[in-house]
Amino acid sequence: MNLWKQVLDRLEQNVERSDYESWLAPTRFLAHQGDTIEVSVPSQRFVSEIRQNYAQQIRNILDELSTDHLNLHLVADTEVVVDRKTHAIALTRTLAAPRKQVFEAWTRPEHVRCWWDPAGYPLAECEIDLRVGGAFRFVGGHSPSSAHEFAGVYLEITPPKQLVFEAMGAIGSVFLEERDGRTHLTVKIECRSAAHLEQYLKMGVDAGTAKTLDNLVSYVDATPG
Repeated sequence: MNLWKQVLDRLEQNVERSDYESWLAPTRFLAHQGDTIEVSVPSQRFVSEIRQNYAQQIRNILDELSTDHLNLHLVADTEVVVDRKTHAIALTRTLAAPRKQVFEAWTRPEHVRCWWDPAGYPLAECEIDLRVGGAFRFVGGHSPSSAHEFAGVYLEITPPKQLVFEAMGAIGSVFLEERDGRTHLTVKIECRSAAHLEQYLKMGVDAGTAKTLDNLVSYVDATPG
C-alpha cells in the first residue's frame, strides 16, 4: 500500500463523506521521490481546495506515518481556464489514445455510460441520436434519489475531430487533435452571460467536468482501441 493510500484512508474517517468524495477520492498517487510525494488531481481548482481546506490534516497524517518530513506536490491533470470576457470555461487534457478511439468514447452509448458521471457510477440511462439536430440524454446517479439528467441537442458533428452541442442553456464544444498517436482534447463551455457563467462556477461545473475528463482518461486507458 503506497503512503498516499494510507493518507486517504485516514482522511476518509475524518472528513465529511460528501467532501471526501468530491475533493479527495479523485486524487491519484503518482510517485514518492526523496522527501516529496506527487499526487495528481483533476484540475487546478482541486489544488486550491485541498491546500485551503485539508493541508494541515494531510501534514499531520504524513508526520504520523513517516519519520521523514515529507512534502506533498499536487499536479493538476486538466488545465482549466475561465474567461470572463467571453463567459467561457475551457478545459484541456491529453490522452494516450488515437483520436478515433476518443471520438467513439464521446459518441457511443456503450462507452459514454461508463465514464460520464463525475462520481464514477455507470449512467442509469444513456441515449444518443448522433446527427445534427439529434438529441442526447444522460441520467446519472447511483440511486433513484440521487438521479440527475443532462440532455441536449447536437449542433455540429465532424468525426473524428469535433462535436458541438447545446445543453443547460450553454454551448459545449469538444475538439480533438491527434499528435503522434496521442489526442489533445479541448472542451469549451460557452455561457450566455456573465451571470450564467458565475452560476455554472457556483454549481461546480468546472470541477465536475474536470472529474468527468479524469474518468474518460481512465476508461480509455483500460479499453482496447
